[in-house]
Amino acid sequence: MAPYLLTAGTKAWIASASLSFFALFTVGAVLSIFTARGPLLSGARMLGIGLLVSAITYSVGWLFGVSVVG
Repeated sequence: MAPYLLTAGTKAWIASASLSFFALFTVGAVLSIFTARGPLLSGARMLGIGLLVSAITYSVGWLFGVSVVG
């Protein structure tokens, strides 16, 4: 959300997606401290789960005809 406070359009979308990817991967990598997995695998797993959930959320919104236009 923060990129949209500073800019708009495609730049904001790319910045927001990049920050989200980084945050998801970092949380997954840090969680590897508590599991027996490596940080690369754990980070990739968390990123994959985040991408899947965002795709499901987008699809449900699309099915219900929800649109957020700024």
